[in-house]
Amino acid sequence: MSGERQVIRERRSPNRPFHASAQDRHQLDLFDEGTRIKRVNTMLLPGASLEEDIRAINDGEGYWLGNNRWEVNDRIYVHKGDGTVFPISGDLVISPTRPELTALRHLIAANGDAVDSRKGQGEIPISTKIRKASPKPESFTRFGRHRRIDDHDDLTWRSPS
Repeated sequence: MSGERQVIRERRSPNRPFHASAQDRHQLDLFDEGTRIKRVNTMLLPGASLEEDIRAINDGEGYWLGNNRWEVNDRIYVHKGDGTVFPISGDLVISPTRPELTALRHLIAANGDAVDSRKGQGEIPISTKIRKASPKPESFTRFGRHRRIDDHDDLTWRSPS
């Protein structure tokens, strides 16, 4: 071989049937304030059906791409060892960030009212705060003797007194 990777694209069904995870965190239309948010998130937009895609893969209508990946309906799914699959890319698949999903969770809890979503929530988690774009002091070290001072509107880094 001349260093090129061979692409596997074989139409077949899995050895054991696949299923969706018990949590519906990969479908945007089923997302609610209790949905788990992970470091990396992928979701199907309305119009794509996770159940139909899994059924198609189980019926042999999908393509095995190797490396635990399957393609069906222009979407690529990853198969975890326990039989669950989740979308990673393709048509109607998005990858929202953790702060975007946290903001969505607050909006859903407030029935879509952005102003009301801040009432009664107490302190908004640090991941959703907008940090001011100010350079850190030259003496800043990641694990050194400096600590963060949180003024609730401005995050700054200072040496301990």
